[in-house]
Amino acid sequence: IHTELVEAGSLLSFHSLDAEYKTQYQQGVDVLYGTGDKCDADGAVREWTTHIHVVCDLQAGLGAPTLLPPSADKPCSLHLLWKSQHGCRVCAPDDYVQMGGSCKNGVQNVTYSLPYLCYERDSPPQPKQDVPCRAQVMDALPAWAIASIIGGIALVLSTIAGLAYCYIKYQRMYAQYSQLAVPDSTDGSSTHPSASNFGID
Repeated sequence: IHTELVEAGSLLSFHSLDAEYKTQYQQGVDVLYGTGDKCDADGAVREWTTHIHVVCDLQAGLGAPTLLPPSADKPCSLHLLWKSQHGCRVCAPDDYVQMGGSCKNGVQNVTYSLPYLCYERDSPPQPKQDVPCRAQVMDALPAWAIASIIGGIALVLSTIAGLAYCYIKYQRMYAQYSQLAVPDSTDGSSTHPSASNFGID
């Protein structure tokens, strides 16, 4: 048996995860070793390449690469699949979501959860105890949401104040209008209020 060693790639580069693996694992990166030894496949001269598909798997820990079977449509290339927690995005502080327990006597316990797929490289936020229920709700809301709520309340209050002003003004004008044709007590003629009676100069 004759075995020939070949250089399967020496130039390192990183690429977006291949669509074939992204559909299944969502996150990861392709590590490519290119410019390997010459390879003759289908009458064409190529270069050997090595593709390491590092995919996100939080349960795998560090993991280890596994050699995939050769594919006829990918000649002169070696493909390895590496399931690892390091293929996942590192968790950011904003990824943690506050979870408040039941409110008792105005306080509650607060824990944090991760609804997103990411690798916890750093320690998660510590749970909090006896947090005021109202304060916990305000902390859970982003700044833009709080500003929107305050702006909405101010808009509603200003609208109510405007409607109340218009209503009171209408009531006064109606009371004055009802006196347009009041009989004069002496000769039976009607008296008509001037424009100033309606606040019109």
